Amino acid sequence: FCMEVDFLLYNRKQTAIGFQNDARGYELRSEHFKGSSSPKAVRFFQNESNQVQVFEGFFDFLSYQTINNRAESPSNFLILNSLVFFQKSREIMEAHQAVHLYLDRDTSGLKITEEACKSNPKYMDKSIHNQDSKDLNDWLIKRKLIQTNSIKLDQQRNNQKLHIKRHLSNATERERESRVTIPQTHNSKYIQCLCTQFIQILLTIFFAFTIAPHSSTRYRATSK
Repeated sequence: FCMEVDFLLYNRKQTAIGFQNDARGYELRSEHFKGSSSPKAVRFFQNESNQVQVFEGFFDFLSYQTINNRAESPSNFLILNSLVFFQKSREIMEAHQAVHLYLDRDTSGLKITEEACKSNPKYMDKSIHNQDSKDLNDWLIKRKLIQTNSIKLDQQRNNQKLHIKRHLSNATERERESRVTIPQTHNSKYIQCLCTQFIQILLTIFFAFTIAPHSSTRYRATSK
C-alpha cells in the first residue's frame, strides 16, 4: 500500500512514507514531516464488494488491515485523506449497500458521522469500537502497548517463579547434605568413644592380670 518517497523541501532532501491517491499525489509521513503532494485526492480500492470501509487517513486504513490481518472477506475501501472530501465522495459511498465509517473521534469527525448516519441507514458508525481513542490507529497502538506490557509482566512472573524454584531446590539440597553430614559426625564421635572405653577395659584387664599376682606374692613372702 505504501512506498518510500524522496522529495525536496526548502532545497533539502527528505524521505517519507508515501501513500498514493487516485490523482497520483501522495500523502507523506515521516518522523519530522506530515503533509502531502499535489494533487490531493481520495484513494478508492475497488474489490467488487457491496460494502465499503471509509477512513479519514491512511494510517487508520493500515491499522484496519493489521487488526483484521487481511483475512476478512473482501471489502471496498475509501481513504478520504481529508474530511473535505467526504461530501464529494458520497456518490461513491452510497453506491454500496453498507457504508462503515471509521472517522476520527474528534469534533469534526463525530459531527460528520452523526449527520451521515441520520441521513441514510446505509451509514454505520464503526468508530464506537475505539471510542476511548482519537482514531483507529491510536487504539491499535494502545492495544499493542498493553499486549507488550502484559508479555513483559508474564516474563517477570515466570522469572520470579524460576528464581523461587531454584532457591527452594538449593535449600532442599543443603538440607539433604546437612542430614547426611550430621549422622556421620555423631557416628564418628560414638566410635571414638567406644574405642576409648574398649582401651580402658583392656588396660584394666591387663593390670588386673599383671600387677595383682606380684602384689600377692610379696604379701605371702613377708608373712613367712
